[in-house]
Amino acid sequence: MSRPSDGLAVRIVAPPGSEARVKDAIAILLYSGYNIASVDLTGTPRDSTGVLVYDDASKPTVDRVKPYFGDFTYGSPTSQPDGVDVTIELGSDFLTSSTTPTTPATTSTTLAGVTG
Repeated sequence: MSRPSDGLAVRIVAPPGSEARVKDAIAILLYSGYNIASVDLTGTPRDSTGVLVYDDASKPTVDRVKPYFGDFTYGSPTSQPDGVDVTIELGSDFLTSSTTPTTPATTSTTLAGVTG
């Protein structure tokens, strides 16, 4: 299966109950040209957002989303999940922020001819 865009494949990790802000994160990443490889809503709560990059050459690309996710820190990955270039572990700095995404991302679904 091919990726929808040429961007990096991202895995998002967040604690339970953060679904609304995870949707914002997905919108930001899709608008920014990333591919969403997976979402894990069983993560451990953390104070600040952490990013695991499995190839240091990707860091300049990932740095471009700092205006949306805040001043995240890079961690040291121990292993790389299949098909994932970057893991973003959302912290309370992003999850509890009342700031809405500044991207013109909109969502729309169409099911059996009904738009919602």
